[in-house]
Amino acid sequence: MANLLVFDTETTGIASECQILTAFFLITNKNFEELGTLNLSIVSDRYIVEPEALRVNKIDLTQHTGVTFKEAGTLLYSFLVTHSLNGAEKLIPVGHNVYFDIRKVTEQIVSKRTWDQFVEHRSIDTASLAQTLQLAGIIPQDQKCSLGKLRQYLGCMYHPDLEHNAEEDVYGTRDILQVMVELISVPVKLTEAHYGLG
Repeated sequence: MANLLVFDTETTGIASECQILTAFFLITNKNFEELGTLNLSIVSDRYIVEPEALRVNKIDLTQHTGVTFKEAGTLLYSFLVTHSLNGAEKLIPVGHNVYFDIRKVTEQIVSKRTWDQFVEHRSIDTASLAQTLQLAGIIPQDQKCSLGKLRQYLGCMYHPDLEHNAEEDVYGTRDILQVMVELISVPVKLTEAHYGLG
């Protein structure tokens, strides 16, 4: 199995024109062992802000420092090249509500074409996986599926004061995915009946 690219972004808001402020990328193998990280803090000369977003992620724009989007793109490109063996072994993207983060990264840091060179188009979304586990009766139907609530329910290390920090959320996503995999890793003998042949 290919290595995983677990990542998260913190932004000035959810609207399409809002910018990424921080992004954290973690490479793990199929056993969830860390193989590499990239931590980006990005600045812009003009921000489009939804105040609620900054209240949630606790980023103070007056104190925020980092690299430009162009510099961030160069750093991420090198990171993806290295860990995908120049695209020979594409990475599997993982995140909590990962589609939002994929869209932001491919709109603002590297192009979709560049991303697709090194990253699989099929992704693992832990929010969707949690809903699947609810459907299967493995997680209670009334369990909240936010990242923080799932970390608490599944017994993962959780620091409420660090919630909505890109790095903290990435490690939290890695941890809950590992527990979820363990919950469903019960050997099932597939017979012909499973394929509609019995």
